[in-house]
Amino acid sequence: MSEHDERLDDIIDELNTGRPHSQPEPDSELQRLADVVRRMRALAEPEWPDRSFEDQLVQRVVGHIRPAERRSPWRGLTGFAAVLAAGVTVVVVTVAVRQGIIGKLTHTPPPSLTIAATPSAGPRQLGRGMWSAATPMSSARTGSTATLLLNGKVLFAGGEGPTFGPRPGAAQLYDETTNRWSPAGSMQTGRRYHVAVLLADGRVLVAGGSTDVNGYVATAEIYDPATNSWAATRSMNTARAFAAATLLRDGRVLVVGGSNSSSKPSLATAELYDPTTNSWRNATPMHTGRTGDTATTLRDGHVLVVGGGPPELYDPVNDMWSFAGTMPYADRDEHTATLLLNGRVLVAGGNISTGEIADVEVYDPQTNGWSVAASLPEARNYHSATLLKDGRVLIAGGCCVNFAALLYDPGSNNWSSTGPPVDSSQSPETLTRLHDGRVLAAGGSSQTAAAAAAELYVPSS
Repeated sequence: MSEHDERLDDIIDELNTGRPHSQPEPDSELQRLADVVRRMRALAEPEWPDRSFEDQLVQRVVGHIRPAERRSPWRGLTGFAAVLAAGVTVVVVTVAVRQGIIGKLTHTPPPSLTIAATPSAGPRQLGRGMWSAATPMSSARTGSTATLLLNGKVLFAGGEGPTFGPRPGAAQLYDETTNRWSPAGSMQTGRRYHVAVLLADGRVLVAGGSTDVNGYVATAEIYDPATNSWAATRSMNTARAFAAATLLRDGRVLVVGGSNSSSKPSLATAELYDPTTNSWRNATPMHTGRTGDTATTLRDGHVLVVGGGPPELYDPVNDMWSFAGTMPYADRDEHTATLLLNGRVLVAGGNISTGEIADVEVYDPQTNGWSVAASLPEARNYHSATLLKDGRVLIAGGCCVNFAALLYDPGSNNWSSTGPPVDSSQSPETLTRLHDGRVLAAGGSSQTAAAAAAELYVPSS
């Protein structure tokens, strides 16, 4: 049994533990089944990119249950398996029943439920999508972070003010259901170019960055959506801005690289934050100091770090670093790294000593090697990227192009333009895929000032 399957079984066992033996109402049973599916989908992301799969699964399971027997006690599920076949999106869910799911099935063996999409033979012809204006933020900012919360809202924290001035401590929340912004308390320290990571319990860790008073800082704080407030936590061991951070599979946070002076010497140090003990400890340093780098947690739990030198892999179990193959322009920074549905990582654009580049490479964890992908139409850095539910990658913003938004299709290895943004003069610095599949583009700047504008991208198929 794979580690992924074990994690799914752990969730199912957890939900079964302490289950009341009274006869529940059918609606509560359906809700409980739906909760299992949603929690499993969150673990399997991005293997299950289509949210409608949840509803299909519930309908298919319930369809095999006799309506007259849906009041029987739920005894639990023993396992689910999800498989994404190359070139064909097929999710196979096997349901084994101990004594019934929301009631007893017919006296035939437990069925295998298959939900299959139309096979994709050859390159897909997908639409460009469209942009629409969203409600602007209450205050302009750049150098901020955007974090999708478990409740579907987006937390914007830190950054510079309208004229690249003081760092605002006030945070903002975007609600996709109302298209409105609301206050999210004030950070203990206003900062920019920090890292922000969603913790497993739904809180958000913000660490490092630069401030108006103290320059580069090691301080950290945590946002709690339940109270809509911030609280200081333990500081990192090293002050750093322009670093990279990622959530590990065990719930800890890895922070790597960055800079801690205006002359931007690159740091090779790495740190681990453990939310269970509210403590930081030094991890084994990287082989190479780097700033403006990216850190991507792979499916096997290793972390790929790219930028500023030869790419490296971090093994959290053994606290060890190893080199991750050889890639062109390994010294790039301010690029993007996106985990694709097939487990590979798309690295696009960035900056080298001679300026921005258009080169794109793909890392394959199976071979620990790199392959060259189609280049960007124009060179750019400081852009943003996010994975769409259909497996394509959306890129927007950056320097120094005319703020064009692009789509990359891994199936055809082609770039195409999206529909035109509402305001092409703005360069969004954050792209956040919302729960409904739309993408929120917000923050960033025009050529002369920070921006408050926000837009929504709606993909089309």
